[in-house]
Amino acid sequence: MKTNKNNNRWWEVIWIFLSIHLLIVVAFWVYKLMSPHMVDCIEVRVLNAVCWWKKTGTLPYTGVDQIPAFWNPYGPVYEWICKLLPAVIHPYFVGRFISLISTLSIMFVTALWVHHWTRNWSCSMLAALLLLTAKPMFTFGIVHRVDAMAVGLSMMGFTLVLLTRDWLSIVIGAILMVLSFHTKLTAIAAPIACIIALLGKDRPRALLVGGIWFMLIIGSVIALQITTNGNYLSQAVLGNEPSLWLKPFDMLTRPLTSSPFWVALVFYAWRGADSYERSAFRTELSYLAVALMIAGITSTNPGSSWNYLLDFYVALAMMTSRLIWLMMQKAAFYNVTIIALLLAHALFSIPHTVYFNAKDWASMRKYREEFVKVKAELREVLSNSRRVAVLKSGLVMDVSLSYGLPNYIDLPGEMERQMEGLAMRALQQGQIDLVIFGDTLKVLKARGAR
Repeated sequence: MKTNKNNNRWWEVIWIFLSIHLLIVVAFWVYKLMSPHMVDCIEVRVLNAVCWWKKTGTLPYTGVDQIPAFWNPYGPVYEWICKLLPAVIHPYFVGRFISLISTLSIMFVTALWVHHWTRNWSCSMLAALLLLTAKPMFTFGIVHRVDAMAVGLSMMGFTLVLLTRDWLSIVIGAILMVLSFHTKLTAIAAPIACIIALLGKDRPRALLVGGIWFMLIIGSVIALQITTNGNYLSQAVLGNEPSLWLKPFDMLTRPLTSSPFWVALVFYAWRGADSYERSAFRTELSYLAVALMIAGITSTNPGSSWNYLLDFYVALAMMTSRLIWLMMQKAAFYNVTIIALLLAHALFSIPHTVYFNAKDWASMRKYREEFVKVKAELREVLSNSRRVAVLKSGLVMDVSLSYGLPNYIDLPGEMERQMEGLAMRALQQGQIDLVIFGDTLKVLKARGAR
């Protein structure tokens, strides 16, 4: 009994530290949510695509040799929802709010998954709070990007297919995973893991889900290719050609450096389970392995970052909480070790999250000063313009978007010369009013422009 009382006290300490971590994340999320400028370099590109969709009413996928010419490597689902909703408070608010709702849905579905298997809400809540300690979660959970929504949709589809038996839910689940793909084209870990998990116990359902998902993907991609004159997939490839061949090694080892006690906890608990008990984790193990494999393969492109590990950490949180529940049904020895590793992770997560949030906060403060300064300098120029091309500066592009002016030319950095040539021709032909060279704030106006 004494051991149980001590264990309960340590569990209370763990909950306190995880709650403190939650408050830290929420505070910084509120700060990001209300920031009237980009807080991530990709935000401005996603917002530019949304603004173009609102302006033209056509899908935001263009060729690189015509005006407008901008890069949009993502699917249309997230951008379409942002387009439908009115802009409030500031240009990024709606998109960030959608990401926040998506993040909360990921946490809820993860908790629901654990509760389905354990019937224990404490372990379910633990899964959600553990997930929030993952760097890709607290970093990308609130930004104006597609990542959170892509994982949220795939998680809901994954859960519907695996935890329900009726055909309607299975079809809806497959459709949700297709929508996830068309939110972010690399969001394929959940459907692949879902099919693998089903093959061993329900082959007809696996074939049904796989068939529906694959056929809908093929059909929708062909439709989007036709609608965008072949630019849908070419935009996804543009600027994403594999080049960082050693990056997968870095990506695959990041959990060891960012969540060492969490990883140690999973390894320890896994070793404590026998072969029969391990077989019950086939689904989570499939999801974990596929997510890590996809992250490794796709990380060879230049834009890869922690967001590529979102699916991995979702699977890890699901598996961890179920393993903890399993170990807690065993001897007290396991309880002590599990508690020690979990406490170490809870303690580690607070300075870990504070450190990265503090770095982001410092860079955001510095950026805000530059944003306000450049906005004041360009106020007169941008107030009297309607068609603007910004080159070599995400900051100036951000300022332009704050005036409701989408950028007419925004391609990957390696296409700098092509962008300059395209901008000069467009200026001479009167297709745009002015070109701003963001590195110097040099402004070139079209003949007759004010």
